[in-house]
Amino acid sequence: MRFALLGPLEVLHDGRRVDPGSAKQRLLLAALLRRPSEPVPTAVLTAALWDDDPPASAAANLRTYVRGLRSALGDGAPWDGIPRTPGGYLLRVEPGGRDVDLFEEGTARGHRALTLGDPARASAELSQALSLWRGTFLEGLPLSDALARWAGRLEERRCHAEEDFGEALIAEDRCPEAVLRMRELVEHHPLRQGAWGHLMVGLFRGGDVAGALEAYRRARDVLVRETGLEPGPELRRLHEDMLRQRPATARAAFAPPPSPRQLPVFTGDFVGRDASIAALDSCLDSRTGHPATAVIATVSGMAGVGKTTLVLRWAHRVADPSPTGSSM
Repeated sequence: MRFALLGPLEVLHDGRRVDPGSAKQRLLLAALLRRPSEPVPTAVLTAALWDDDPPASAAANLRTYVRGLRSALGDGAPWDGIPRTPGGYLLRVEPGGRDVDLFEEGTARGHRALTLGDPARASAELSQALSLWRGTFLEGLPLSDALARWAGRLEERRCHAEEDFGEALIAEDRCPEAVLRMRELVEHHPLRQGAWGHLMVGLFRGGDVAGALEAYRRARDVLVRETGLEPGPELRRLHEDMLRQRPATARAAFAPPPSPRQLPVFTGDFVGRDASIAALDSCLDSRTGHPATAVIATVSGMAGVGKTTLVLRWAHRVADPSPTGSSM
């Protein structure tokens, strides 16, 4: 069974497309796919289906949707891949069974190749990973807050991957391709200074100095208008190099330094603690609409009960690219 979320939700069973059923069943499937092969509490599934306004019959309705989803994925016969667990349900997903995983693994390989000075390998990995996107994440479904946050994190990773791809294309002297992709990226995400920088370098190296300077003017206009701030030092320095026709500009691409990875290694041995994981997830929920807000959670208990393991498991599960390397 293969699950595709990077666009409209699709399920493939032995290469054949399977219809998951109604919108509610699709939302249920998406919520289960957010934690593949992990028990998902009924409270989390209920929130995915109805946000903060579940009906009085929510528990019974959830059981109905689970039965319907099992039947749909089993082509009429109950599929055994969604077993009941204490307090919730679990969706069995094979390694590589989600396109999300293939995307993240491919972009990680591409980023490593780029930092190691192998732009050809980087562009090949990144091109394949980015080709998995068929539209917006879970396109067409009314996403709950939790699924919307997941969509936002994946869109951020997609943007990082596009910027890495642009840098790799420039390093391969494929500037026209880089320019096309960076124009599209800044059209949809006009505040991404890395994309503007790659666009400027691609134009400059392609011989369009005037176009590169115009791109900086446009970037500055949108940044000042939307944020009240001037472009960052890297973009300003790149603009100055272009004005002075400095040779370094012809070689350099705008690239932020790699983020440090500050989380300790997680062993992978972990079971249970669904309620505690859900409580920590709620800390992210509380930042909805206030991304700059710092939320502090305390995990307490007797020595040896697994506090560190719990926190590390959760931190690795929600870790995102970040300038500081932190999980938030």
